[in-house]
Amino acid sequence: MIEQINALRRARDASEARVRSLADELKDTKKDYEMWSKEEKATERKYSSVAAQSPAESSPSPARTTLDDRDLPEWLRSPEPARRDTNLGSPVGPDSVSPTYKKFSPAKLIIPEEASSKTSIEKDAPKTLRENGVQHPIFSAVRNGRVSEAQEILVHNSTEFDVDTRDSFGNTVLIVAAQNNRKRVTKMCVRAGVPLDARNKQGNTALHYCYGYGYFELGEYLVSKGADERVTNAAGETAYDGLSAENRRALESTRRAIVASRDAKRRSRPTAPDRDEASYLASYSDAESAVSFTDDDE
Repeated sequence: MIEQINALRRARDASEARVRSLADELKDTKKDYEMWSKEEKATERKYSSVAAQSPAESSPSPARTTLDDRDLPEWLRSPEPARRDTNLGSPVGPDSVSPTYKKFSPAKLIIPEEASSKTSIEKDAPKTLRENGVQHPIFSAVRNGRVSEAQEILVHNSTEFDVDTRDSFGNTVLIVAAQNNRKRVTKMCVRAGVPLDARNKQGNTALHYCYGYGYFELGEYLVSKGADERVTNAAGETAYDGLSAENRRALESTRRAIVASRDAKRRSRPTAPDRDEASYLASYSDAESAVSFTDDDE
């Protein structure tokens, strides 16, 4: 009798954990859906602003480029597990409690390509992804904040993981971590050697998303590790180019705060006769970042 009760309790606990996991995945689903909607509207506005043809040009203009079913995540364009379809028929909007969506807009980040053409970035995607279209499970783990799963792959089995692995949009693990402000996963990616300046199918790097979504602290961490601020996306814009005046002020404020924090730590560092300035800074750079990373990923 006691064993049956314990078995029922374990089943109940497992069900509750699964419900919480589904709720987290649904929240990410809404976020991704809203992001793609914003990008589609931005693209339509861009093409609708092009000057109309002169009267002499009577031929109809080509249809505007918009996101089609093939541009959407796999679970949005084909029926998959039921957990991905929950409430997707209802209108989806930004999370009302998310300060990111209230203050920052990712609309300038992605410029969809013509459906019939492939960019050089897409052609250069890893062979395994082009051939079988199978997405590595690490992408789902990172998007949904399952840091322990990502750590198992990036840290404990790093020698078996291809650091240039891509998802269906050409994103590396680092780009997905940047899109979702996954700080600990970002540090794991850097240590594992995931390319800092890798571009997805739209030419965006991890830094484009950090700046575009207002994750300035994370973006400055990538810059401190060697990310190139001069890399441009398919629209010819660097990560900084797409920022509004308000967001540029926010970025500069973040940079000043990081410098102040670094200076304060240097002033309070322990002194020892056998440690010079260069050796201390080298060890400090390896052990700690001027950017504060917390456990808010899970």
